[in-house]
Amino acid sequence: CGQIYPETTNPSVATGDGIAMAARAGAEVNNMEFIQFHPTSLYVGNQEQGEEALNSVFLISEAVRGAGAILRNAKGESFMSKYDVRADLAPRDIVARGIYDQMRLHDTSHVYLDATCLSREEARKEFPNISNHVESTLGIDMSEDWIPVVPAQHYACGGILTSIDGETNVKGLYAIGEAACTGVHGANRLASNSLLEGLVFGKRSVMKSMEYMQSVPQVALSDAEHAKLSSLRFFHDADISKEGPLCYLDDDATFSLMSAIQEIMWEHAGILRNDNDLSRGLEKVKVFKSCLEGFKGCSSMQHAQLINMATVAQLVLEGAVRRKRSAGLHHNVDRPEKALAEARSQLDVPSLEE
Repeated sequence: CGQIYPETTNPSVATGDGIAMAARAGAEVNNMEFIQFHPTSLYVGNQEQGEEALNSVFLISEAVRGAGAILRNAKGESFMSKYDVRADLAPRDIVARGIYDQMRLHDTSHVYLDATCLSREEARKEFPNISNHVESTLGIDMSEDWIPVVPAQHYACGGILTSIDGETNVKGLYAIGEAACTGVHGANRLASNSLLEGLVFGKRSVMKSMEYMQSVPQVALSDAEHAKLSSLRFFHDADISKEGPLCYLDDDATFSLMSAIQEIMWEHAGILRNDNDLSRGLEKVKVFKSCLEGFKGCSSMQHAQLINMATVAQLVLEGAVRRKRSAGLHHNVDRPEKALAEARSQLDVPSLEE
């Protein structure tokens, strides 16, 4: 669902469609407030990135900082030691918050990653893809010039709540991968865990769904007990014109509205959050979504993506508003994180077989 933010490493198709569809079908969605921002995506500015709302940014690996690169603000100052004793090698969420704070303090759209500790030969040998991309995009030799970077949405720890076999509370609906909330990421994802999650839960979900299919009687989908018409349908559906006014959105209008959602989410549910911003953001998204739902039918795939983005944005904000304490990736300055001993709890994976 990364496209609900203006800067994301997710592909342009990541508009939260799976989570939104499942939510409309009655599936339980959990932990959507835990959004991971990667601290160092390449900042290229609007002109180079393009004018369309759905874009994907280029990631500057943390390995560059591991090789000795340091972050600098607009004044050229190294700043991460102010936020953590591990400085530039602190965890992603801490580094992202540090960068965001420096952008706020200096009123800038990015900071810099100084990798000039590397020789040209070392940069090309150790980071061939990064050095080539930075040079071809911005004309920068990373061994000689600082790289402009900005935090970007990277991963959603929450999603459709599942059992250890990928089952949801909607009979016959299974979820895996980033669309699912299996619980293994908690409030702060570690990088490689998502690959392991996909492999393990993917296999378990396939096995369980095949077992389920053997027990399902051969009836039409419309006769299934849980079947219902979706509120998101396209104009070619036979009876859609009888249900209310149709809303035709051209590409320009659609992308403009997508950008509006992205700006709301970055301003009100970004890296550093507070009660007032979250409440105001939720109200804005609710009004936005209500206007979209006032019209029946979708005129294009992009129109459907817009509705799904609004749905997922609301889920993120609702989760953030309900969360009474900061935890992991959800950092609310008005609600400090609990002490470790107080915060510990046992996660019970739900049994959804009944």
